Amino acid sequence: MAKSKSNKVAGMPAGAPPRVELRRIVIAGKEYPCRITMGAMLRFKRAIGHDVSKLDSGKIEELLTFVHCCIASA
Repeated sequence: MAKSKSNKVAGMPAGAPPRVELRRIVIAGKEYPCRITMGAMLRFKRAIGHDVSKLDSGKIEELLTFVHCCIASA
């Protein structure tokens, strides 16, 4: 099992899970926050009709829809 990164943020208890850095995506020179959330997965399911776990990486429409959902929900 991989060793997790330590939290060096003041106020974080020892043994707490590491903080996830907010990812950003740049589109046409504008920066947007992007993270996978439960809301993003729900948006995807409503838009496509099936769960994210069944996402087909060979279908570009599904991938772009999931990225859109992650940006919209961030």
